[in-house]
Amino acid sequence: MKRVLIALTVVMFLAANVMAADYASVRKLYVEKNYSEVIKQAPALIATLSGQRKVALQIYYASAFAGLKDYDKAIEEYEKALLLTNVEAEKIHVKLIIGDVLQKAGKVDEALAKWESLTTIKDNHQRILAKRRIAVTLLGHNRYDEAIIAFNNVIADLDSKAKDKTFSYIWIARTYYIAKDKDASIEAFKQVILVTKEPRSLAEAIKAKDLVGEKELADTLEERKNTEIFDDLITLLCGKMFNEKGELITKLGTYDTVYVLAKMEKVMDESIYPAELSLVWAKITRLTGIEGVDRFAVEKWLEANK
Repeated sequence: MKRVLIALTVVMFLAANVMAADYASVRKLYVEKNYSEVIKQAPALIATLSGQRKVALQIYYASAFAGLKDYDKAIEEYEKALLLTNVEAEKIHVKLIIGDVLQKAGKVDEALAKWESLTTIKDNHQRILAKRRIAVTLLGHNRYDEAIIAFNNVIADLDSKAKDKTFSYIWIARTYYIAKDKDASIEAFKQVILVTKEPRSLAEAIKAKDLVGEKELADTLEERKNTEIFDDLITLLCGKMFNEKGELITKLGTYDTVYVLAKMEKVMDESIYPAELSLVWAKITRLTGIEGVDRFAVEKWLEANK
């Protein structure tokens, strides 16, 4: 009896290893884009598997049809993958893919409906992915008004994820530009300046710099202090506050001017911005009467004069 059990264990172990090897080989075929061979080998193997590997291989199988542009068959097989799993994250992933395939098949409204069904799910990342797909697809089909609404829906769903906000504001600005609404485009680029942490996005949006207020820009400095664009932001703000002679040119009132100068002083490193800091403190002293570098006194002044 003991020998029989040992033999069965060995057989089961070998069978498991064979299935694992077969799974890996089919997966390798998919990665190599040998879709026809995936379609030949996958069905028999899918029948022997269970759990996550069965679901994964079913997705590879469906994706092989998509790779060969047999979109209707691909969708049919993706729908089967949905029935194989009770894991919500897997279902959401497959639904996103089905939307992608529907869009490639030219069934734009069906794709939009599939993604729309995911815009109320709890998973933040996947929900935002669905909303972004809707916005980008609408833009790609010249449905500009709907695209702008969709991008704004993405923005409204974000907290402090500046990268995602930058993506949406950039595309809103581009969409308005394509639709020949220059003023709205510039206004959207202004928002890019206020949220981006990326040099390329800032460079594209800098055309809207005149719309950016000193105070609203100052309020974004601390969050972006350790980014590649921090020096550009300081340069932009200094250009709004001072002329080449170091004279204040801002039209802000005294309180708001001190507020902005205090924000600048707080984030600028003296070893990097010695001249700018000296200028900032000279203006703070002139406006408040506070001598020396006394951040606490300035904070008290701002609190008292609010």
